[in-house]
Amino acid sequence: MCSSDLESQLQHEDDALDPHIWTDPIRLIKVAENIRDALIEAMPEAKEKIAQNCDRLVRDLTALDRRIADRMAGLKGRGFLASHPSWCYFAERYGLGQTPIEITGREPSARQTAELVNLAREKNIRAVLVQQQFSRRSAEAVAQSIGAVLITADPLAEDILSNLYDVADRLANALGTP
Repeated sequence: MCSSDLESQLQHEDDALDPHIWTDPIRLIKVAENIRDALIEAMPEAKEKIAQNCDRLVRDLTALDRRIADRMAGLKGRGFLASHPSWCYFAERYGLGQTPIEITGREPSARQTAELVNLAREKNIRAVLVQQQFSRRSAEAVAQSIGAVLITADPLAEDILSNLYDVADRLANALGTP
């Protein structure tokens, strides 16, 4: 399970597993291999083509991981806020810290927002990820309060390889140097 400093401090999240594994290219390799195996079992006549496609995807995901790791070099330990806590595995993979704005799937209360703003200031957080699938209201208010860059990120984008690198690039630009 991915967790954050805010979750630890506020103790509002339960211990449910984070389902957002697709934000980590290396975890996606295991997903691809599982899909490959299931497809081969269902369509053994296409085994070679399925295996070739999976191998190509694994190479692409491995290369993407290297590109993102290079882009995030020097940013380890930096944190960002996320309107919806779907970037935990991404953060974990590249040595960043994600702090969710949502608390157990709901917008934070006024008190929780104030605590979040204080924590973000303490940690010099300068980026807030928002998603089109969720309300931006709290994220925009917090970003404005701390002077952070608001980054629209879609973990459900169809072209996951381009999307993950785009998020990494925009996040690296926002986090910059201390």
